[in-house]
Amino acid sequence: MAAATGAEPAEESIFTWGAPPLKFGAGAVDEIGFDMAQYGARRVLILTDPRITGLGIPARVADSLARYGISSEIFDGVHVEPTDDSMDKAVGYAREQGPWQDSWPSAAGRPSTPPRR
Repeated sequence: MAAATGAEPAEESIFTWGAPPLKFGAGAVDEIGFDMAQYGARRVLILTDPRITGLGIPARVADSLARYGISSEIFDGVHVEPTDDSMDKAVGYAREQGPWQDSWPSAAGRPSTPPRR
């Protein structure tokens, strides 16, 4: 039996964060089709910004998705540091082109959108 120390924490001091799995590194973008197929995705909206689109990364994501029979569209109107306006535009696009019942992956050099499944 442990001896009482008499020191009781005044407030909660233990925290848990359940992070989604992250994949990064050379060639990781080419595996997204396989990964999304494991979730049963069939139609996804790829959210990104114009600079990343210019690098061809969202097109690689779309190609990888297509290899697994997953259709996709690219919306590149999100700012690097998303503003309310750019997020409203992304939501508007999703509503007009939807339904997007599956997933909204983000293609970014660093997160340009909130994480999605």
